[in-house]
Amino acid sequence: MNVPHHILTPRLRLRRHTPADLDSFVEFLADDDSTRYMPFTAEQKTRAGAEQMLAWVIASYESQDPICSLTIADRETDEYLGSCGLSPDPDGVELYYTLLTRHRGRGLATEAAAALLQHLWTETDAHRAVAHVVVDNEPSIRVARRLGFVDAGPIERTAATGDIEHLTLRGRRMILNRPE
Repeated sequence: MNVPHHILTPRLRLRRHTPADLDSFVEFLADDDSTRYMPFTAEQKTRAGAEQMLAWVIASYESQDPICSLTIADRETDEYLGSCGLSPDPDGVELYYTLLTRHRGRGLATEAAAALLQHLWTETDAHRAVAHVVVDNEPSIRVARRLGFVDAGPIERTAATGDIEHLTLRGRRMILNRPE
């Protein structure tokens, strides 16, 4: 999948990650509220682990198999606010979005995800976007619904790695078909 260099919205710049994002990425990983539904390991949540993950994603941009993960940045200041991305799913393309705690509640995740979906529909032949949301993560469910995703039923995933690898995450599979 083509990873855009940047996508502009009224308030945001979605752009490729850079090494300058490291401090904010470490802040995100260290926030237990932000990562409670994600299977990061204790090592990944360290500065060294975060640096390794960020470098891996950045290096992938120029590879044969790039990772479509972008920084959600303030359009004016370029401050890191969170991240969003797309990844292959057996039934389409999976969409994800995250924000640092202090930037939640202002519609930024919806704005970023809508822009990334627009990129998906115009730059690929994907037929469906998928969002897997944990039932306890009401803000994520609200974002998916605002974007037009519909509930396609329950899912259960056992986290394969990380601090929550022993947990089965119960959620909803939300889908959005390609606009006509």
